[in-house]
Amino acid sequence: MKRIWKRNALIVCCMAAFAAAQTACSVIDEDTDDCLAEYDATYVLHLVTNEEHEIQRVLGEGADVAEPLRNDIAEALRNHLKNVFSYAGNDLDLSFYDLKGFLPRAQQEQHSFDGQPIKHVYLSLPVGEYRHIASANINGNDAASYYKYDQSWHDASLKLNLEGPAPLFDGSFTPSFGFPWQEGIDSDLPSNYIPATSIRSMHTGMYTGRRDLISPSYGSYKEYNEKKVQEEYTFTQPLYIANSAAALILDPRTAKFSDVQMFTTGFATRFTPADSTFHFDDLPLVKAESVSLPNTNWMCFCTVNFPSREPARQQSMAPTRAVDTSVYPDNAPYRIDTDDPFLYDDCGQNIWRYEVYVKMKDAKESVTRTVLNIRHPLRAGQLKIIKAYIDDQGVIRLYENEVGLAVDIEWQEGWIFNPVIG
Repeated sequence: MKRIWKRNALIVCCMAAFAAAQTACSVIDEDTDDCLAEYDATYVLHLVTNEEHEIQRVLGEGADVAEPLRNDIAEALRNHLKNVFSYAGNDLDLSFYDLKGFLPRAQQEQHSFDGQPIKHVYLSLPVGEYRHIASANINGNDAASYYKYDQSWHDASLKLNLEGPAPLFDGSFTPSFGFPWQEGIDSDLPSNYIPATSIRSMHTGMYTGRRDLISPSYGSYKEYNEKKVQEEYTFTQPLYIANSAAALILDPRTAKFSDVQMFTTGFATRFTPADSTFHFDDLPLVKAESVSLPNTNWMCFCTVNFPSREPARQQSMAPTRAVDTSVYPDNAPYRIDTDDPFLYDDCGQNIWRYEVYVKMKDAKESVTRTVLNIRHPLRAGQLKIIKAYIDDQGVIRLYENEVGLAVDIEWQEGWIFNPVIG
């Protein structure tokens, strides 16, 4: 009897010790509320761009501009866009949402890339199922910021900072915003439409990526073989750029003017990483920044913005942007310069536009407005450059025939255009 009692006592003691050891992470009925899943994550910025191809197309060998001037303009434009078409990272936001419902953000972490294209992060999350959204280089962008990131994964967006008074319209015109614009931008905006507000140009290349994290429960961990466990808890997450840029290079020649302002319009106002969707809620003008050209009287203006829309038929015809992820993260380059898949046929619609306002030195201080309508969608990672000159009436004249571009010229008296910068 004594031996039986001692054996039962030993069993009870062992069970009590085991239960005490499991108080921090219960395995009873697979209750994993107190368990933590550890992840070994690597975030890599992938940049697919046509920046250098576009600069060489417009300012490369054979361009009708003197070589020293071509080189100066090209270098100034590269320098202006060095923080946009760059695979170097700054800030990194990691947001995790419970996939069991459209619930507020369950956890957030913020890190620094330290100027590198790769960031290695160790994550510790309660065992569960998450939609993970990663965003980089949003802080300091000036024009766009986080929107509803703290609410739910399907609402989390990067959104333009639209401020200032609402656009004014006369009683005969009701704007029809939204996506898609079946007949192009001109069916939604009258030719003399000028918004009362504009937005700043972006200053960084913004990157996003997403994935689902589904943690095996603590109690069933042993059911996973070593390879699958490694795949579940060690991952590399690619992040892709979400903005684009447009530049205008102007030769003033003999024109007499006192001011030139350039804007672009027709771009998205919001981007949701959860489904990689761009939204077109408004048509603000993007205020161009002047690119410094110290050794010439030529001028260069540039805007950085979200991409333009794409007609449905064009989306199906355009090549899919593919990145060979097998070269990441161990092998450079993290930047791929290509002219494909950015080049495709004229879609037949005015998708987006440059608007140029030249204030003349005449008695009326008249303003010439030239609209350059583009029929090629502007995609994420893409740069579009147009080279032109100003004639004696203030009209913007193209150096060469641009495929998929239409020019609309309108005179206005008085320098009446004075948008509020939001």
